[in-house]
Amino acid sequence: MNNNKKFMLSTILESKRNTGFGVFKKYRLAGLLLSVLCLISGQAFAELKCQHIIVNERNSGFSANIVITNEGTETIDDWQSVSWTYTDGVTNRGGSGASLTGSNPYTATPKNRNKTIAPGASITISLQGNKSSNDIDVINPAVTGPLCKKPEIPKVSALWTLNAAESSLHFVSVKKLHTAENQTFNTLSGSIDINGKAVFAIDLNSIDTANTTRDERIRNELFETDLLPNAYFSVDVDTVNVDNMAVGSTQQMSLPGTLSLHGINLALTADIMIIKLSEDKVNVSSVKPIIIDSESLDMNGGIEWLRIAAGLSSIGERVPVYLSLTLDANNDTNVSALALSYKPAAPINLAASYDADLSKVGLSWERPSDFETGFIVRRKNPAGFWQTAATIGASFSTLADGVSETGLYEYKVIAYSGDVASDASNQIAVVVDDIDIAVLGFNQYD
Repeated sequence: MNNNKKFMLSTILESKRNTGFGVFKKYRLAGLLLSVLCLISGQAFAELKCQHIIVNERNSGFSANIVITNEGTETIDDWQSVSWTYTDGVTNRGGSGASLTGSNPYTATPKNRNKTIAPGASITISLQGNKSSNDIDVINPAVTGPLCKKPEIPKVSALWTLNAAESSLHFVSVKKLHTAENQTFNTLSGSIDINGKAVFAIDLNSIDTANTTRDERIRNELFETDLLPNAYFSVDVDTVNVDNMAVGSTQQMSLPGTLSLHGINLALTADIMIIKLSEDKVNVSSVKPIIIDSESLDMNGGIEWLRIAAGLSSIGERVPVYLSLTLDANNDTNVSALALSYKPAAPINLAASYDADLSKVGLSWERPSDFETGFIVRRKNPAGFWQTAATIGASFSTLADGVSETGLYEYKVIAYSGDVASDASNQIAVVVDDIDIAVLGFNQYD
C-alpha cells in the first residue's frame, strides 16, 4: 500500500472519529431500526403463501405451477406480482394464468380475471421450462412478492453433526511485517444433512485474539457483527463415499464451496483430509491453509481502520485459515441439519450520479425480492478501501451518500434477510471532481 493511500484513508477515518463518526454510527442504528419496523409492518399484510411446485420432469424440460394461496381472513383484491429465480441454468419458456416477464428472475402479474383471491382460495399459474442438461433435478425456487409470506425453510435430518468440543478453527495475522499472531473463534456449529449438504457456522462474536480491546474492535469495525453476526461455509459432500471408508483410513479431497462473510458470498476451495476415526466419527482437517483476502470480502477498509487505531505500521490483508473439525454420526431423524435462510435476490440496476452542489452521490436500485430485512450499501473510496457506507430498511431503494474527497468512488448494494446476504448488485463507478468544503462540514452533521 503506498503512502498516499494510507494518508487519504487516515484523513477520512480521523475525520469520522473526531466529528462525524458518531453520526455515522447513529444513522447505521437508525437504518437497523427502520429495517425492523418495515419488516414488522410488511408482515402485517403478508397473507399469501406463494409456492413453486414441480409437476413433472422430462429429460430436457419440466412442468411446474406457481400456486398463490390466501391464508388470511380478508379478500385480496390484487395480488400484485410474484417473482422467482432458477438455478443450474434452468429457464422458463412460457406459461399461462398470468402475464410473465423477465429472464431469471421471472415475474408474474395478474390478469384482470384472477386478480382477486378470496380467503382460503388459490390461483395457479402453469409454467413450462427447460433444463440445462438431462442429469440435473430442478429445484423449487423461493417465490416472493409484495404480499407473499417469507418462504419457509424445509427441515432436513442431519446425517453428521459437528462436535464443537473437539473442533477448532484458527487463523494467523501478521502485523509490523514480521509479528505473527494465532487467533481463533470459540463457537462453531454445523452439520451434513442426508442429501450431503454441509453447512458450518462461525459465531464472529466469539473471536478470541487474547486481547479484549482488539476483539471488540474486530467485532465492530471489521466483521460489523451488528449486521451479520455469523459466517457460513456451505459445501456438497459425497456422504456415501465417507460411509464406505474403512475405519482408520484417510482420504484427501478438494471441496469447492461458498464462504458467506461480511455480506459477501465468496467461492473458494478447501483442500482437506478426512480421517475415519470410527464408524460414528470422522475428522476433517485442512491439508494446506485456506487463504482469505480481506479485499475480496470488502474488509480491507476495516483492516486499515484497525491498523490506524492500533498505531501499527502494517497489518497483513491476507490471512491463512486452518481447521480441524470432528463430526459425529447422527441416527436420530428428529435432529435437523443446520440450514440457511433463503438467500434474497441481488438488487439490480444500481445507478449513481454526483451532485456537486450537495457533495453527495445519489444512488438508486431495484429490489427483485420482497422479503429482505434491509440493504447494505458498500463504497470503495479513492484510496481503494471498501467500507459500509450505510444500512437502510427494506422499503427504501435510494441513498444520498456524502463524500469527503475528490477521485473515483465505486458502489454496490447487498440485500440481507436475517443473517443471510444476497449476491451483490452490479458495481458502479462515480467520479467526484469537486468538493465544496462548506457543504462537507455541514454533511458531517446532517
